[in-house]
Amino acid sequence: MPSAIKLILSLVLLLTLAACGGGGGGGGGGGGGGDNNIPTPTPDPGPNPPLNIPPTAASVCDHTPLNASFDGDLSATDPDSPTWAFSLETDGNMGAAIVNLDGTFTYTPNNGARGIDTFTYRVDDLEGGVDTETVTIIIGDTRIMPLGDSITLGTQSLGLPPAGFRIAYRQTLFEELVRLDYAIDFVGNQSEGQLTGLADTNHEGHGGINTTELIIGRTPNPNILPAPFAPFPGIFEALNNNPADVILLHIGTNDSPGSGPGPNLGLTEVQVNTLLNEIDRWETDGLNGNAVTVVVARIINQTPINPAVTMVNDAVVQMIQGRINNNGDNIIIVDQENALTYPADLADNLHPRPNGYNKMADVWLFPLAGTGTQTNTGTANQTGAHTGPGILPTCN
Repeated sequence: MPSAIKLILSLVLLLTLAACGGGGGGGGGGGGGGDNNIPTPTPDPGPNPPLNIPPTAASVCDHTPLNASFDGDLSATDPDSPTWAFSLETDGNMGAAIVNLDGTFTYTPNNGARGIDTFTYRVDDLEGGVDTETVTIIIGDTRIMPLGDSITLGTQSLGLPPAGFRIAYRQTLFEELVRLDYAIDFVGNQSEGQLTGLADTNHEGHGGINTTELIIGRTPNPNILPAPFAPFPGIFEALNNNPADVILLHIGTNDSPGSGPGPNLGLTEVQVNTLLNEIDRWETDGLNGNAVTVVVARIINQTPINPAVTMVNDAVVQMIQGRINNNGDNIIIVDQENALTYPADLADNLHPRPNGYNKMADVWLFPLAGTGTQTNTGTANQTGAHTGPGILPTCN
C-alpha cells in the first residue's frame, strides 16, 4: 500500500478513537476522564414517614358512697394508633387507685374519708406518644341540715298539715338537687313528710323554737297542744348526733312574735352570732367535727308586715358581713324575706302556703347549685372539683 494511503488511514483511525473517548491502553485515562463527567444518580427516599400523633386522655369524674370502692373505665382517643397502655401516674390523697393496662381501674377510699379526691393516670400509644389526665372522685354524700323553727318543719297553720305531710321547702329542694345529679343527704333528728313521697325526710326544724333554744337546747313541754314540742339538745350536740357539711338556717320568727317586737327582739342579732360561734366550735371541737358552710336566711316577714322583722334581718346581715370580712367565715346570706309576696304566699300570719315554700326552696337552691332565684350575698368556699357557681360538689 502506498505510504500516503497508510498515513491517511492512520489519521482516520486516530480521529475515530478520539471521538469515542480513546481506546486501548492509552485511552484508558481518557475514558476515565469521560466517566467522571457522568452524574451519579441520587436514590429516591420515597414518601416521608408520618409523624406520630400522641393520644388524648379523657378526664373522669364520679361519685362513690362512703367507705365503698369504685370501679370505672378510662378512655383516650388517638387517630393513628389503635393500641394503648394505661398506668397510674399519681395516686390519690384520700384513697388508693389501681389502674390496669386496659384502662379499667378501681379506687378505694381510706376508711372514713369524705370529700373530693383526685388521682392522675397515663396513657401510652406504644409509639412514643403519651398523655396524662385527672380522675376526680366525690366520696360520700354532701350532708345538709335544714335548721330552724316550724317554717323548716313545714307547718302551714296551727297543727296543720299532719306530720306525714309536713315538707316545708324541703321536698322541692331535695328533689331538684337530685334531678340536677347532686349526691346529698338531709340530716337531722326530726323526720316529717313521709306521706308525700319525700325520699329524705330528716331535718332539725322545731316548732316554736327561738334562737336561744337553738344554742342551749330545749326540753319537751307537755302543756303545749295539740302536741308537745320535740326536744332539741342544742346545736353543738345536734351536730355531734348528725354531722353536717351545710346548714340552711332560718331562725328568728319566734324571737319577734305576732305583729310587734317580742321580748327577745333586741337579742336576736347577738344570739345568731352566738349560734354561729357554736357551729364554729363544733367544727374544731365536736365529735368528728368538720368544716361547715352556713347559709343564713333573711327570715320571711309576716301578715300584716312586721317592720321589726326587717330590722332584725338588717342587723343580722350586718353582723354576718362583719364575720365574713374579719374572720373569713364560710357563710352565705340569702334573702327569703323579699322572695315571698305578702299576704298571698302565707297560709296564716307566720307560715307559708305551698307556693311560698316552693319560692323558699328556689332561693336556697341558688347558692347550693348555681340555679334558681339568686338572692345570695357574702362569700363561701366552694367545695369540690366541678362546682360551677354553687357550693355543692358535682361532676356536671
